[in-house]
Amino acid sequence: MLEKNMDEYKQIRVEMESVRACLRQYISYSLGGAGIIYLSVNNYVPMNKAADRIDLALVYMFSAALISAFFHLSLYKFNSLNRYSGYCKLISLETSIEETVQTEGKEGIEGSYPVKKGDKESWPKYFVFWEVCVAKLYNAFYPNEITNKHYNSLQFKFEGTKGFDKIAKLKEMFEQYKLERPTSDDGALKSGLKLLTPRFINFIKHEPVKSWKYPLYTAGIFYIIILFFFCLAVLSLLQSRKNIEFSLNFNSAITAKFFVLFTLTLIVIWILFRSLYEIHSLMRGSKTASAYCWKFIIFRIKVLNSIGVMPTYYFTDRELNH
Repeated sequence: MLEKNMDEYKQIRVEMESVRACLRQYISYSLGGAGIIYLSVNNYVPMNKAADRIDLALVYMFSAALISAFFHLSLYKFNSLNRYSGYCKLISLETSIEETVQTEGKEGIEGSYPVKKGDKESWPKYFVFWEVCVAKLYNAFYPNEITNKHYNSLQFKFEGTKGFDKIAKLKEMFEQYKLERPTSDDGALKSGLKLLTPRFINFIKHEPVKSWKYPLYTAGIFYIIILFFFCLAVLSLLQSRKNIEFSLNFNSAITAKFFVLFTLTLIVIWILFRSLYEIHSLMRGSKTASAYCWKFIIFRIKVLNSIGVMPTYYFTDRELNH
């Protein structure tokens, strides 16, 4: 890693630790809260009447929805962690820098933007471009934001491998991992379900992962807790069949409870289905650390070129295909 990148690398590592601390809190809140709710309900809530069963179903479904919310936040934090990791990987792969070569730029969409000649004396002491690169990445969410002129104006070098078109490789990887409809997330729901399936179920073809497995194991724990409370809510509801019939006769109090139950059920189901997509993206798709490395590289090069710096990156054949 270049000395000019060390300060930014340390800052990002501090941010990563704060994200990990948030994840630990979410998991501990969910596990501890689930235990407290279950023990409290079974020890202190009366269940002698069918009406009590409806109230119990509400408590269980609300618990499932609350833990689902922590699950959703955890997936978001895992995405943030992978985003930090991908950027750290990118700046770690910068092995050398040199002055850019002045270009005038060419007209037309197949041309390029002009780049000024670099001057080492004007370079900053440290390169800290994290926030700029993140802003440029999310601005590129809009269609046609990255054109051929952007690619053709980039000045950079690759080391560690030969025999490929580096501009074509950037286009290919950005298309694969871009923010809007990335091709790497095709079939995400099916893939996410396979990733969550236990390995001992042999009749399902398990797919390899391209990231650390902590998000996958955490998701498995959340799924067990959420489905546990969801099933308890359904069982409690089935045990109050007489009240279900009574609610159809326009008893406003019980009808309102069923409306809340229905709303909470939709929230839980939506988060569980959404999580399958997120799990695939985090483990094999557009939100792995390697994917973010490829997302950021275009904007990192562009920012460095704007201050007269031409970076060199060391990529092995394996890294060029992940």
